[in-house]
Order: sequence, then structure tokens, then C-alpha cells
Amino acid sequence: MRLNCLSCGYMLDLDNAYADYDGQFKCVICGAVLNLKIEEGKLKSASVAKAGQRPSERRVV
Repeated sequence: MRLNCLSCGYMLDLDNAYADYDGQFKCVICGAVLNLKIEEGKLKSASVAKAGQRPSERRVV
């Protein structure tokens, strides 16, 4: 299953382990935490629990 991060738009590729899932998922690009509900491989709901930062907005130290 594929879905776009609601914070940065990056395409996330979820494997079959997420076919029936209700919980949080962290975007590997921006660090946003998404609340996902997936039933029988179909996305039922998605929302942002914690917004991430786009790579261009990150501060370099």
C-alpha cells in the first residue's frame, strides 16, 4: 500500500504488515507522526498527530 505523507507529501510505501493497522506511523523524511486506520488493505482514516518539517525547513547545525 502506498500513501503520501500528509505533512510533506513524500510517498510512503507500507508493506503487507499494515493491511490491518490502527496506530501511528512516522514519516522517514519529515518526522511527522500520522494516525492511520487501515482495514483489509484499504485506508479508512488518516490524520496528522504531530507535524513534521520539510527537508528545506530543517536547520543545519
